[in-house]
Amino acid sequence: MSGGKGGSSTSEVTIPEYIEEAARRNLNKAEGISQIGYTPYYGPDVAAFTPMQEAGFQNTADTAGAFGMAAPTSQQDIMGGMAAPTEYAGGVRGYSSAPMYEESLAELGRQRPGQKEYIDSFFIDPRTGAAGSNMQPMIDYTQIPTMAETARNESNANRANDLAIANASAGPSSVYYDYNNETYNTSNPANTYITNPGAGITDTSPASTIGGIGSDVSEAVISNTIGLFNPTYRTGMINNPIANPNVSEMIGAAPTGMDYSPTTGGYVASTPSAPVSSSPRPPTKGEMQTNGGFTGLKDMFDGGGAGTSGDTHKDSSGNDKILCCAYYNLGYLPRDIWRLDQRYGVWLHRNDPKLMSGYLAWATPLAEYVQKDTFMARTVRAVMRPIVVCWAKEMAHNMKPEKYKPNYVGKLIKFIGEPFSRMCGKLKSRKIEEMV
Repeated sequence: MSGGKGGSSTSEVTIPEYIEEAARRNLNKAEGISQIGYTPYYGPDVAAFTPMQEAGFQNTADTAGAFGMAAPTSQQDIMGGMAAPTEYAGGVRGYSSAPMYEESLAELGRQRPGQKEYIDSFFIDPRTGAAGSNMQPMIDYTQIPTMAETARNESNANRANDLAIANASAGPSSVYYDYNNETYNTSNPANTYITNPGAGITDTSPASTIGGIGSDVSEAVISNTIGLFNPTYRTGMINNPIANPNVSEMIGAAPTGMDYSPTTGGYVASTPSAPVSSSPRPPTKGEMQTNGGFTGLKDMFDGGGAGTSGDTHKDSSGNDKILCCAYYNLGYLPRDIWRLDQRYGVWLHRNDPKLMSGYLAWATPLAEYVQKDTFMARTVRAVMRPIVVCWAKEMAHNMKPEKYKPNYVGKLIKFIGEPFSRMCGKLKSRKIEEMV
C-alpha cells in the first residue's frame, strides 16, 4: 500500500445555543443542590412480618412447648429479638434505619465535635436553612454568555468600533445656510449650487489646481495693495471677485444690505421677510483674522495654534485643525479623498501616536493660518496647496489602492513628512516647553 503526503486540518464543533442554555440551567440547579447536604430517609426500610407469619411463628413455639421442647415464650423472642414494627400510613408496618442514623450522628458529635461542625459548615442548617460558614456563594451560570452570545457581542463591538471610526472620519460639522426654503452646505464650492447664473456670472465650473493657485495669489496681491486705498478692490468685492469660492466665502463677502443667492451666484437686496440662516452666520473675512501671533516656543509646538492650548485640536466637533480639513473646507479637496484621509488619520492615531502627535503639533497652527485672509496667509495657502493635494491623494491610495492610483509626489512628501512629524512627536513628549 502506498501513501502520499498528508496535511493537517482543523475542525470546529459549534454547540447549538439551546443545548448551552439547558447546560447553564442544569449547572445552576446542581450548584443549589450541592449545598443541601445529605438528606436521610425517615420512612420504612424493611417490611415487618405479616400477622399470618407472626401467627405461624407463635404456633411453632406452642407446638414445641407441648412436647416438652424448649421454646421462646415472649413475643420478642419468638420474632428473633426484633422489636415491634412501626405502623405507617395505610397500615404499612416496617422498620426504619433513621433512629440508628440519628444515634450515630449524635455519637459523632460527642466523639468528634470539631470534625462534625466543620463538615456541617459546608451545607445549610437542616433545621433553619441558614447557610453554613464555609458555603461558597452560588454562581449564576445564566450570566455566563454562550458561544452564540459571545459571537453576537463581538459582532456588536465590531459594529460599534466601525461606527466610532466612521464618526471620527465624518470630519468637521457643517454649517448650513437657508435661503428660499432650501438648505446649502457652506463648505461646498459655490458653483455646486449655481443652476441659474445671474448677470455677470459666466464661469460656474470648478477651477483647475494651477488656476486656483494663481487666483489665490492674485486676489491676495490686489486686496493688499490697491484694496488699501479703494475698498472695491478688496477680496470678494466687485473689482476683485473670489475665484472658485465656497458658499461661506460668498456669504462673508456680501455687501451691506445684501443676501447671497446660491442658485444665481449673485447678491440680492435683503428684505424683512428674507429667510435667515438656521445656523450662526459663517465668519466674514474680517472675523477670520482674530487670532494673534505665537507667544513663544511652547505655543508654536503645542499643536493648538497661535495663542491657544494644544488640546484644542481634540474638539469633538472636528474644527478645521488639520491641513486636509482646512483645504477640504476651502474647496480644494473632493469629499471622497478627504474622508479617506480622515480614516488614515484614525489609523495613525492608533498605530503611530507619536507621529500623529507631532503632525498635529506643526499642522494645527498652519491649518489655522492658511484659512485667514491676509496676504501672507493666502500666499502660504497657494504654496501649500499642491503639497497637501498630492499628500491627500497618496493617503487615499494607501486606504483604497484598488480605487485610487499612487501619487509619486505624495509618496515623496510622505517619505519626508512622516519621519519629521514623528520626530516632532518625540520632542513634544520630552516636554520641550521646559526649554522656554
